[in-house]
Amino acid sequence: MGHYIRHAFSDIDAHAESPCPHNDINCIRRYFVQHSHCKVAHGPVPDPLIMDGLTVYLAIPNVTAIMSTFKIEGLNGNVAVFTINRKTNNLVIEAEMRNVTVYGPHLIYKYHRKGKEAVRLSDEFIIRFSSMTFTATIPNIHNLEVSKTEVFTYIGDSRPLYDIGSGLFKSHNKDVIASYSKLISNMREVTKEGMAFLGPIIMLNYIQHNICDFGLKMSNQN
Repeated sequence: MGHYIRHAFSDIDAHAESPCPHNDINCIRRYFVQHSHCKVAHGPVPDPLIMDGLTVYLAIPNVTAIMSTFKIEGLNGNVAVFTINRKTNNLVIEAEMRNVTVYGPHLIYKYHRKGKEAVRLSDEFIIRFSSMTFTATIPNIHNLEVSKTEVFTYIGDSRPLYDIGSGLFKSHNKDVIASYSKLISNMREVTKEGMAFLGPIIMLNYIQHNICDFGLKMSNQN
């Protein structure tokens, strides 16, 4: 059984093919139109892209981050990979983006405490990434099911630049101090946790604005 599983997975890449060169965005747009129900989108992604509420659960510091409204800049990247796999019936598209900034003017941190109510603190927050890569796997290559897309984010920065308003950590509570210390000392890992929530939003907005519009409401554009 174990040998069969290893063989099956090692064989996946052998069935991958590129219906379009990754740098031919018009060909990619045509593929999406011909294999799904969407309208061609010529971009760009709004810069900044204004988003409504997002709640992110951060396990390492035991904190819930809540943003009522936030802005993302730098999402007009390039397609780096575009393949389909007739055996797995999946499409894979990867987008590379540079100088991505996420800004929350009103971020709430809920510091969870064992056997006690969470402590809520709020202030602004900004984080900048020099490079990010988003890999999306979309099932059903003949009728793309974008609503079932899986997205994984790869962060190029070992230490992304960030600025956290003092209102988010200014406290004499020992539990808050301990949690905030964990958050700061593990910022790269905490960022990966956050991108598990934000990455799919970013990638689907990229697809909808730059490739094909599926009519999904994912942003608040003023």
